[in-house]
Amino acid sequence: MTEEDLRKAVATLDLARMQLDGLVKQSDLLRMSLEEHVRAKETISRLNKTKTGERLLVPVGADCFVFAAVENKEDVIVGLGSDVMIMDSAEGATAKLDKRIKQMTDAEEELAKSMAELDGEVAGHTERVQSEYEKYRSRE
Repeated sequence: MTEEDLRKAVATLDLARMQLDGLVKQSDLLRMSLEEHVRAKETISRLNKTKTGERLLVPVGADCFVFAAVENKEDVIVGLGSDVMIMDSAEGATAKLDKRIKQMTDAEEELAKSMAELDGEVAGHTERVQSEYEKYRSRE
């Protein structure tokens, strides 16, 4: 292997590592979104167990909560995307959240498979590059 070939192999390895890093970041974002959806579903579930006028803590994000009195536990505002919202029943909102949670869980599984595959390729490529580098150095 020539020095030029070794440089190309190292560049390819660096590219694969960057791709793996990108997948890790995607996984982190997906996990955060999944956790947010699960919290929303739990909040709706808890809301359904309260009585009208009862006070409860409502999560507002970043582990912050506010006290609120239940006025209407039947209707929920649900985001559809692109800043479009609809009013839905608590059951309808929960069903939408369940569907999104399933989609994200499936995506997370696929992403984990891709990450494992790419990680294996990076490990194998790292070994080859190191081996070729050692051979190259011994010829000098």
